[in-house]
Amino acid sequence: MQSIEITHEQEDALKEAVGIAVGRSAKALSELVGARVTLSVPTLRLLEQDKFDEILRESAGAQSVFVTQEFKGHFAGKFGLLFPRASVVMLQQALFEGPANSGAFTRE
Repeated sequence: MQSIEITHEQEDALKEAVGIAVGRSAKALSELVGARVTLSVPTLRLLEQDKFDEILRESAGAQSVFVTQEFKGHFAGKFGLLFPRASVVMLQQALFEGPANSGAFTRE
């Protein structure tokens, strides 16, 4: 399988799109938990499908949660987010018990 190669401009555009999505996600999470939420910009890695699937299989036994989303249209693909279990537990506590009990968020 051939490797994925993109130009510097294409990489910058992808990072910008991800940055916008992360910002919107932080705003939505903040509204859900009623507290300030700060998310870092994720690392961008372009992978062939088999490598992506390998990482997914390797993380299946770890204490983590892996979320994937497929997209289709002008171009198609799949992206994934890997969350350490502790982060998911903190988010769950903030959503269902309130940020005062989560220890991970600061109230606004």
